[in-house]
Amino acid sequence: MTTDEWYTKLYAAFEQVGLPCYFNQPSIDTALPFVQVSVHVDSDLTSKTGGELYEIQQQIDLYADPLELSSNAYERLIRKVKYAISSCTNIRSMTATTMADTSTEKELKRCLFLVTTIL
Repeated sequence: MTTDEWYTKLYAAFEQVGLPCYFNQPSIDTALPFVQVSVHVDSDLTSKTGGELYEIQQQIDLYADPLELSSNAYERLIRKVKYAISSCTNIRSMTATTMADTSTEKELKRCLFLVTTIL
């Protein structure tokens, strides 16, 4: 599987669980919640294995409005994202770090997922 094929699967998986997915920085007026597929690091193992084999470390961010979601509802949303990600490929590891994001003019809930997989 190539990276663009994986991204297509991720987009469809997020759409299936009802979360808009962006591959670039959406505007500040974008409706919440949404996910953003952000930066990645890949290790191309083709020269060693002879076929297409990539290890990807992908950052995916979930943004939500703290005023609209209770802590329990936010945790359920995080589980939806984990489900969507893991439905696309075999995940080697996934970490989720929650935080308040104040990088825009309003405070948001943010969960940063760091996913490692082999495509």
